[in-house]
Amino acid sequence: MKMNPVYKKELMLTMRSRRIVFKLLAFNSIIAIITMFVYYLLLDLSTQVSVTSVSSILQIYVILAIVEFVLILLIVPASTGGAISMEREKQTFDMLLASTLQPYKIIVGKLLSSISVLLLLIISSAPFAAVVFTIGGITPKDLLELILYFVFLAAFIGSFGIYYSTRIKKTINAIVSTYFTTIALTVGSFFFVYAVFSVNSIKNDVARGAGELILLLLLNPILTFVAMLTNQFGSYASFISVLKEMGTCPEWVSSHWILISILLQAVVMIWMLHLANRRIDPLKCSET
Repeated sequence: MKMNPVYKKELMLTMRSRRIVFKLLAFNSIIAIITMFVYYLLLDLSTQVSVTSVSSILQIYVILAIVEFVLILLIVPASTGGAISMEREKQTFDMLLASTLQPYKIIVGKLLSSISVLLLLIISSAPFAAVVFTIGGITPKDLLELILYFVFLAAFIGSFGIYYSTRIKKTINAIVSTYFTTIALTVGSFFFVYAVFSVNSIKNDVARGAGELILLLLLNPILTFVAMLTNQFGSYASFISVLKEMGTCPEWVSSHWILISILLQAVVMIWMLHLANRRIDPLKCSET
C-alpha cells in the first residue's frame, strides 16, 4: 500500500526536527510530574489512615486520562488550524494543487501527520498509566481502548482545524476558530443543556428536564470520555441514571452511548473533511 505523499513528507520533516524531541520531553515531563505528585499524595493519605485503598490508587489512571484528554483538546487545534493556511502563507499551496495529488489526499495527509505526532506522545506516556497494573482494576485492554479513543478524538477535533484552515486565510484566525468550536462542542453544549434543565426545574417541570436536547451531548467528547471511564470502572449504570435525570434519553441510546456518540462524531468528522476537500478542489470550490 502506497503511503500518502503529503503524510510521508510531513512525517519526515517532523521526525527530523528537534521540536519533536522537545515536545516529547515537555509532554512526558508534565505527565511524570503529575503522576509522582498524585502517587505520593495518595501514599501519604494511605499512611495516615494505615490502609492503602485500591480505588484511591486507581485515581492515578483517571487523573492521567483527564490530563491527556485536556492536552489533546489544547494541542490539536493549534497543530491542525494552520495545516493549509500556512501553506498559503508560505506560497507553497498552489504548488500542491498543481501536483498530481488529489485534494482529498492533501487533506487526509495533513490530518494524519498531526494525529501521528499525538499518537507518539500518547504511546510514550502509556507506561505512566500502566503503574495501576500493579494493583489491578485496569487491564491492558482498557488502556488500549483509551488510547484508540484519544486517536479518534484527535481526528475529530482535527477535522475542524483542517476545515477552518481551508476556509480562513490567516493561520491565527483559523486556529482561534478551531478553539472556539472545540469549546462550543465541549463546554458550550453541556452548559446549554444544563441551562435548559435548570429553567425547566424552576418551572417545576423536573420530569422533563432538558428533554430531547440531552441528545445534543452525543456530540460532546467530554461525555463520551466520561462514559468510557465509568464503563471501565463498572459504574456505567450511574452514568445512565444521570442522563435520564437530566433529560429524555431513550433506553437504547443510553445503553449504547459510547458507540452511538463515536459514530455520530465520526459522521461529523467525515463531513468536515468533505467540506475541506471541496474548499481546496479547483473543480468544486467555485460551486461553494
